Amino acid sequence: MTFAANALKAFAAAAYLLNGKVVEAEHWNTATAATALSEWSRARSLWAACGVRVPKGTGPIEDDYGLSVVRLHRWLAGETEYARSVDPVRARILTVALPESGHRFGDIVPHDGAPTGFRVDDDGSKVAVLNELERSTPSAFQTDVVFLSCVRRDDLQALLDLTAPGLGYAQDWTESVRYYCLRCSFGTPHRHDAPKAGDWKPDRNLGIAAQSRKSVEKLLKVWVAKGTMRSIDGIASRECKLPERVNGHVWWRGPYDEDSEKNDCNCPAADDSIDPKRYPLFMARAVMRWLVDELLAGRSPYPPAPSRASSSAAC
Repeated sequence: MTFAANALKAFAAAAYLLNGKVVEAEHWNTATAATALSEWSRARSLWAACGVRVPKGTGPIEDDYGLSVVRLHRWLAGETEYARSVDPVRARILTVALPESGHRFGDIVPHDGAPTGFRVDDDGSKVAVLNELERSTPSAFQTDVVFLSCVRRDDLQALLDLTAPGLGYAQDWTESVRYYCLRCSFGTPHRHDAPKAGDWKPDRNLGIAAQSRKSVEKLLKVWVAKGTMRSIDGIASRECKLPERVNGHVWWRGPYDEDSEKNDCNCPAADDSIDPKRYPLFMARAVMRWLVDELLAGRSPYPPAPSRASSSAAC
């Protein structure tokens, strides 16, 4: 049995001992931990026990669990990206994240289960915002920033509609990137009116997800050749590291309020508060570290079974 499997067994046993019985919350937390540790057989059975639909198979769960929005690096700017949930606690990013986020189109990220706000999609439906826990599977796509000019909206749409080998997704950042205050970000931002025809800005900034710079250059060359008054001002490929995680920041306080507010004792934990003891992913890893230490020290990680005499006395 692997260390990961032993960690999950210990995690489930701890939940049972603490609560007297394994209830739905413990099933859900242990299923989350099994998913994070890629223990797919265990994860599948636990999700099924929670009443979650699981496709047939033995490997990683890959299905359509609906549209969601993930908040990246909630302790920093809290950039949000649309994503498609591939299982109950992991989602694949569908939009082109800004390079500074360290994320890319197609990244798979585990996320929390409690919504911390909503966004409104093109159909007017509310989509829950879920906090990212970390990036589990990096995408094969890179992010190229393109600066171009076109005089009509239809010209830009023609580029966004083009497809090519090695191309993932092209996004018009000039129109799609919006900045919210924190209170609005964690609430439900209202929809803005669509730009009027006379408000069109010819200079556009795009984020293009592609597997190579060559794919982007080929795509843009085809686009320029198929129209008039279309030009490319520059292409920049940027790769940034994932920002370092910071513990303990809460969303309702600005960076200049950290030392000024002293009345924290009665504040409830915010949805954006980073607590390693809160998330099953971090809890499972802590249990696994403990388990490894116990095994290396030659100690059994499980308590001995009670003898018949002690069992009778307890009754």
